[in-house]
Order: sequence, then C-alpha cells, then structure tokens
Amino acid sequence: MNKDQKNEVIELLKDKFNQYNNFYVTNTESLTVEQVGKLRRICFDKNVEMKVAKNTLIKKALESIDSTRFSAVCSSR
Repeated sequence: MNKDQKNEVIELLKDKFNQYNNFYVTNTESLTVEQVGKLRRICFDKNVEMKVAKNTLIKKALESIDSTRFSAVCSSR
C-alpha cells in the first residue's frame, strides 16, 4: 500500500468515525475464520457496519480527529 492509498484509508476512517456517535475498535486476530464470518453475519443482520483496517491507520485517523479524546486508543499497542 503506497502513501496515497494509506492517506485515502485514513480519510475514509475519519469520515466514518465522525459520522457516528459510537464505534468500536477491536482486535479479531484470536478469532477463527468461522467466528469472524459469524461476527460479520451478525453485524450485517443488525445493520452494523464492520470495517477492517491496519492499527496504525486507525490511530492516525483518530489522532487527526482529536488526539486528546482518543489518547487511550492512540497510545495503546
């Protein structure tokens, strides 16, 4: 992924984070493929939008929105 593509993803994430009052950032790496598929189906059935993005891009998007408000997320591993 080149720098322009990363910046596009950051802008998309910023738009999504600003669009909603509530959102979850979670790590699904310990889930099996079957569990992730089930989670995606549940989200779809409940009209919940699920996006997958690199941690660094999520952190950069949140920092550019409000680094103080999201400092706990941005400073975590």
